[in-house]
Amino acid sequence: MKKIKYDISYIRKNLDLKKFIEYLNSISKWSYQTDGTSIINSAIKACDSKKNKDPNLIGTTKGLKPPGEIKTIMMVVDVDALQDKSHILDYHCFFPGEYIIKEKDGTQKLWRPSVAQIKENKKFLKDLSSLESSGKLLSKISNNFSLIYNLKYLGEDEDGVYDVNTLYFSKIDKKYYYIWYHKSNHINEVIKVFNKPLTKEGFTEEVSKFKQSRGFKV
Repeated sequence: MKKIKYDISYIRKNLDLKKFIEYLNSISKWSYQTDGTSIINSAIKACDSKKNKDPNLIGTTKGLKPPGEIKTIMMVVDVDALQDKSHILDYHCFFPGEYIIKEKDGTQKLWRPSVAQIKENKKFLKDLSSLESSGKLLSKISNNFSLIYNLKYLGEDEDGVYDVNTLYFSKIDKKYYYIWYHKSNHINEVIKVFNKPLTKEGFTEEVSKFKQSRGFKV
């Protein structure tokens, strides 16, 4: 792979904003019934865009070796997955890990990240955790989003850990996004979208309603 940093700056540069907004209103909407897609994963998915000229997004098994003896559970994908830029962005670039690629003739190849990739990825994950826990991720991803209110509560997450409730204004669609971050459950998703601005008291009431709907007292 060509040496490229996969971080928030990469996302800012290659993000298809309209596609990202679409994901925020669909796959990244929180639901009782299903596990949603986190905001960072939707942002990465939205980097599968025409303006993204990253040469590493062209997948190949050239130079890869057979896996040998497999001692742990490993994901297996068909070689066609390497033609999917979203797959490469996820499993090679932003969340690299070992997995097996099954060729069309049935043979298997092992893809694994380099030591440098693993080191770089640890820094990205640390920076990501800081942005999520501060409620500032959306504004770092794109200047389209302006942070309006940021409310933190104790008692729902791990001991001493805040869950973060943030209201953002999106310039492109002129809507207000209520974002929730819950560290221990790895949730950073859209709770509700508003067409009109909220006062701080109004947003606090919306947060209270959300918590009470899940059995928590506020």
